[in-house]
Amino acid sequence: TADPAGEAARERQRAIERALRHWRELEAAALTPEGARRARDRIAAWDAEMADHVAAHGLRRKRYREQIGAGVIPPAGVVARTARRAGVPTPQDVEH
Repeated sequence: TADPAGEAARERQRAIERALRHWRELEAAALTPEGARRARDRIAAWDAEMADHVAAHGLRRKRYREQIGAGVIPPAGVVARTARRAGVPTPQDVEH
C-alpha cells in the first residue's frame, strides 16, 4: 500500500475491535457473575487499548464495529428471518 504504517495501524485497530466484540459476547453469555465480571474487566482493558491506539495513530474510532453482531456472525433473528423469506424451514417450523 501507499502507507504501510497506516495499514498496519488499521489492521491493529480491526484486531482490537474483534477482541472487544469477543469479550462483549462472552459477557452477554456469561453463566455466572464472576464470568461476567471477568469479561467486563477484559472489555475495560481492550477499551483502554483502543483509546490509546487511535490517539497514537490519529485514527477514527468506529464504535459500531465493536458491538455484538458487527462481525461475520449475523445478529440474532437475521438467519431465521432470511430463511422464512426464502421459504426454508427453520428448526422452530419443523415438527418434532
